Amino acid sequence: DPKAMPYEIVTESLKDFQLAVDGTGARVVPWLQHFNLGHVYGPVEIMAQMQAARDLGMEDWMFWNAAVRYDAGGFDPLRR
Repeated sequence: DPKAMPYEIVTESLKDFQLAVDGTGARVVPWLQHFNLGHVYGPVEIMAQMQAARDLGMEDWMFWNAAVRYDAGGFDPLRR
């Protein structure tokens, strides 16, 4: 169930984007999921997405929630 695999999905997607921009000077800044859709996205899923981006060398990202409701539980204030 891909919806229950945030780390793996973000990793594979971002690898594709990195390949697409390789050599262009563009920087990938991903939008990450912060809402439930077919799977509950809580702190574990939020942190998994951020870790996937970090593991690929990305330190910046944005979160998307159409209802503009964000749960701070998925964010570590001591870690950028």
